[in-house]
Amino acid sequence: MHAVSTCSDGGLRATPSSGSARTAGDITTNAIPVPTPPAFPPGTPCYREEVSEEVYETAAYTTIYELYFQASVCLFSNEIVLYGLDTSLSFPNDVQDPRLTSMQFVVRDQVVSYSPTEKDGYSELWVTFCPDPAQPSACQRYLHRLGLIFNPAWVYPFSVFQRLS
Repeated sequence: MHAVSTCSDGGLRATPSSGSARTAGDITTNAIPVPTPPAFPPGTPCYREEVSEEVYETAAYTTIYELYFQASVCLFSNEIVLYGLDTSLSFPNDVQDPRLTSMQFVVRDQVVSYSPTEKDGYSELWVTFCPDPAQPSACQRYLHRLGLIFNPAWVYPFSVFQRLS
């Protein structure tokens, strides 16, 4: 469920990534075993799942920002427990591009529970990118959602990167 905007007019596009590995059509995650929290029975399998996605400008293929999402999960036979959700942004050289005139989290570190054993964790960011800040009518708005879907058999990363205007 990966949506990519296809702008060639100096707009933005998302490139999924995991660590330093770049992929063109899919997002991959890192799964890191973590100690079982004291509240759970010893030996409960627990992991830290991480996913990231880079966003670049299409005109120059210049990285604009990277969105990171991570969550810890403990697996029980009748329940999945998500905790420690964390979302962050990074910018090249730790400097936000001035053409990113607005970046607002509308959903941050949200858990959606469909059943005790099927849950999503995600964050959603609204981005305004102005290729020419002197021309506000040329500004473009984007929705960027990044998260993980958990069930007893697998973890699936998901992303939506969609141009709104």
